[in-house]
Amino acid sequence: MKNLKQRLMQISEELRQLAEGLEVADEPAPQEPAPEITLEEVRGVLADISRAGFTADVKKLIVRYGAERLSDVDPNSYAALLNDAKELKNA
Repeated sequence: MKNLKQRLMQISEELRQLAEGLEVADEPAPQEPAPEITLEEVRGVLADISRAGFTADVKKLIVRYGAERLSDVDPNSYAALLNDAKELKNA
């Protein structure tokens, strides 16, 4: 009986350790960061839009983001700038 009790306690401990391992596995995997948008990508999109006849609108967008030139736009604003630019093209 004593051996049975010890074996049950041992099994209980092993099950607890297994359950802890499963809880960690259930956590979502870390997401990869979104690809960083480069100045060159933004420049390419804006150049295409400008060539499509929206040069003045592209300049207004750049000014709206607090810059006189595209290279002066804060890189943290590139995604929003691209979204606004694509809306221009689709308008």
